[in-house]
Amino acid sequence: MRFLVAVVTHIVLQEGYVNGNMMMKFALNQHWKFESYKLAWLIGQMQVTGVLATEVSIWYILLF
Repeated sequence: MRFLVAVVTHIVLQEGYVNGNMMMKFALNQHWKFESYKLAWLIGQMQVTGVLATEVSIWYILLF
């Protein structure tokens, strides 16, 4: 049962991870469209970090 919850959580969070990576890639490749492309990249990085932190914390809760 725990493994199923972990797999479903991973599938649900995968979309946020992909969107964050696409946001970072867009900010770096079209830097002239932003006043501060570094800030736009940071927002994508924060999304990826949030998704990874959520997934790690759920794994921790399920294991212990």
